[in-house]
Amino acid sequence: MPPSPTQNLNATRTDREETTRLFGLDLLRAAAILLVLTAHTLPGGSTFPIIPTIAAVSGYLGVELFFVLSGFLIGGILIRMLQRGELGTFAGVWEFWKRRWFRTVPNYAIFLVFNLAWAAKFGSVSIVSYWNYLFFSQNLGWPCPIFFQESWSLAVEEWFYLVFPVFVVGFTVWNRKPSRFGLVLLLMLILPFGLRCLGWIEGSWDETIRKVVIYRLDSMMIGVAAAYLAATHAHWWKKAERLWPVGIILLLGVAIHLIRFQPLDSTFWYNRALPTLLTSFATALLLPALVTIRTQNHCFAKTVRHISLWSYSLYLCHTPVIRLLQYVCTEIVPFAPYKNPIIRCLLIWVIAFATAALIYRLWEKPMTQLRDRKPTATGTPPR
Repeated sequence: MPPSPTQNLNATRTDREETTRLFGLDLLRAAAILLVLTAHTLPGGSTFPIIPTIAAVSGYLGVELFFVLSGFLIGGILIRMLQRGELGTFAGVWEFWKRRWFRTVPNYAIFLVFNLAWAAKFGSVSIVSYWNYLFFSQNLGWPCPIFFQESWSLAVEEWFYLVFPVFVVGFTVWNRKPSRFGLVLLLMLILPFGLRCLGWIEGSWDETIRKVVIYRLDSMMIGVAAAYLAATHAHWWKKAERLWPVGIILLLGVAIHLIRFQPLDSTFWYNRALPTLLTSFATALLLPALVTIRTQNHCFAKTVRHISLWSYSLYLCHTPVIRLLQYVCTEIVPFAPYKNPIIRCLLIWVIAFATAALIYRLWEKPMTQLRDRKPTATGTPPR
């Protein structure tokens, strides 16, 4: 019988734990990053007008998968902390934040510096102009600037990490019943959805809704809701394993809607409120089945695991790779084959994967290992 998802939510802390990773969740993360890469490199846009739209929807789905998966994994961590009594005080929340920041901030810092350097060389930039990137507030309640635009999704995740545990502690002080976690969960599901429904928002749905923090926290909360269901209602979670076809159908339906009506008009409430909600819900329906998936194909499992491990570095590095290749192959050392979209796509993928693997090996992994060597507030190594 596979381990409970609340006991083993794709643990990735150290090399010792790699044998306990859940293949299905690695598969979902790998699919997410491959969709994002496809969105930014898919050839044929100049020949087939539908290609750019398909690429945009591919990128949308990839990021939405990331949000729900992150919520599921982080939700499992927070639930276990709550069960151990480690989330009842701000000391526990601070410990959670430190562990998250060791995981997310080092890579973010590298690519923020790179983007600042790039902007300084090819445009006008000053640290003062981009101070909000230091606090992940570049798209808190407004569209994300073009500068380092891929960071919009990281801001959503960071604000989720900040806000949700504080709400849990606040409800703990007010009401010590176990239902407090569910109350916070419900509140943070309703508020962003309500803001999307009631707010008068003009402009591009992609820029003014999808990529703005205050409208997107419910996407991660749906992942947390899945973790909560797995932890508190195991029999329902088991029955939900059969619902994955519904999730696939819903995802396809949303994708077709986005392709058909791209770009969405954000003045219609159902465009503001429903696409992201349905996508997150559909992804959550896949999770009960995914945590049970096993594979006997060692080579395939290893490939999926590596793509999953490199996914964060790959997400951040692929856009700089595209820019650098464009600059080198057209300005410094003209490379005629680069004009071929298929060759250009292959070059980007190969260099992006190689770069991500190096960053993971030399920077991201050592930072998480440093985090795991640090004692917790109780003076013992983290579990």
